[in-house]
Amino acid sequence: MRDKYLMWGAAILICAITLFFGYVVWQDAKSEKVSLNKSDWTCTKTETQVNNIVAGKVIVPQITEHCVRYERN
Repeated sequence: MRDKYLMWGAAILICAITLFFGYVVWQDAKSEKVSLNKSDWTCTKTETQVNNIVAGKVIVPQITEHCVRYERN
């Protein structure tokens, strides 16, 4: 008798998980999506960022440029 209840519980749990994932997929398919082409945009402002990296026993500054503002062509 106990095995019967465990089997029903497992079946209900599997159905609930399947329904949940089906709902998540449906919501994702229903949501709006926006696509941007990188070639349509130009960087108009950059900022310099300095990160100190330890190489052996020496601290070496690593300088990188990051775009912080884009404008459409």
